Amino acid sequence: MQYCPKCRIDIRGSKQCCPLCRGDLTGEPEQDVFPVIINRIKRVSLVKLFTFLAASLIIAMLVAFYFLNTGWPLVVITLTVIGWIDTLLVFYYRYNLIRLITVEVCAGILVCLFIDRQFGFAGWSLQWVAPSAILGLFITTVLIGILSKLRFEDVVIYLFFDVLCAFLQLIAVAKGVNTFPYPAVIATAVLTIALLAVLFFGFRYVKSASGKWFNM
Repeated sequence: MQYCPKCRIDIRGSKQCCPLCRGDLTGEPEQDVFPVIINRIKRVSLVKLFTFLAASLIIAMLVAFYFLNTGWPLVVITLTVIGWIDTLLVFYYRYNLIRLITVEVCAGILVCLFIDRQFGFAGWSLQWVAPSAILGLFITTVLIGILSKLRFEDVVIYLFFDVLCAFLQLIAVAKGVNTFPYPAVIATAVLTIALLAVLFFGFRYVKSASGKWFNM
């Protein structure tokens, strides 16, 4: 402990001089009582930085569109906006892994659908990407729930959402937009069977979860 002969006080921590008289100290310095706070880049600063970069890219693409009069700058602008929104969602849901993955998968499907339509719509986004992504999302949600030891009530709502997304694929099938509907139909059937298993063998958990969602 350090000591100030002039003020006759003991001083804890490590000081260069007496905080009262600014005089010299005797004794051995100690480790600081309060931890030293290291300045870090705040999450808000990162969001602002990414927003600035996204806005700058959009402005550059608008200039390119004006001079070149082609469509690819508009594609870049759209993808930049989607990426910016996706980044905000990552920051917002970073403490909820299942919700984050769900949002990311849905955003990825929409991006693939947009790219597919911009380049002539070969149909791969509806035929292969959406069914495999939704089926993979369902499996991933179940695995995360098991490995993280989450309550069933906290996971089942995402399983219902996954099945809902699977049924939305059938709209494109019914309208003839998806010309190769087998993966979408098979994925929807598999998820429907899985949901039925959840309802039959975990009905009391579903009931408990519904009471939590709708205050029943």
